[in-house]
Amino acid sequence: MGVVELAGLWERWRDELPEIQEQPTLPPVAIESFEPGPTPFSFQFTTEVSLPRLWFLAPGGGTLVQVQRDRLVHNWRQTAADQPYPRYAHFRPIFADRLSDLVDHLEKHDMGKLQPVQCEVTYINHIPLDTVPNRTLAGVLAPWSETNSDQFLPGPEDVRATVRYQIPGPGGTPVGRLYVSADPVWATVPGHPPSEVLLLQLFCRGRPLGPGIGGVLDFCDLAHEWIVRGFASITTPEMHTVWRRKVV
Repeated sequence: MGVVELAGLWERWRDELPEIQEQPTLPPVAIESFEPGPTPFSFQFTTEVSLPRLWFLAPGGGTLVQVQRDRLVHNWRQTAADQPYPRYAHFRPIFADRLSDLVDHLEKHDMGKLQPVQCEVTYINHIPLDTVPNRTLAGVLAPWSETNSDQFLPGPEDVRATVRYQIPGPGGTPVGRLYVSADPVWATVPGHPPSEVLLLQLFCRGRPLGPGIGGVLDFCDLAHEWIVRGFASITTPEMHTVWRRKVV
């Protein structure tokens, strides 16, 4: 799929996504594997021309669709302090339509049938450290104790964490993974000055649960459930009180 075919998608989307930008290509993403042993390492040399990643943006930049040779990404970004998050149920049919448009576009240009090999759902949370008990990772993530075996080491300057969990499918066979990462960063929230936050990211990555678009959406639904329930499970009761979380 070359530049002409990539740009041709704009004709389908320009009424809703009138702005188009070129961005550097995102690097390849490894396919999740569940074979025993260390994660395989590989590298590639190529003489192919690197094609751009195209951004298709809605007015205001809150909705962003990214397309490059090997992936389609649908993003929502908060661009104003009072902009509410529309939630997963709002985006699911929109993403399905974009994916359907891509399938039709490929067939129209005789480029074959889309064969999805991996799906991903990502949630990014900025948690102000001022709201965290003792401003520590242990105040947010329940599995992290931040206790040493003795008194030699002082308190850490900062702590970063990455955790992953296998997602079982039918019959218990793993179909993907949930990744949780926490990093202290400085961030700018629209309408507020830069502040120190804990960047808490949860994403699920795995294979489609069936053929075609239906299999992609089925995995996305499973991923959404794991992210929402996983967020509640891995975060502390103290933060649930801060967030006024309702137990369903």
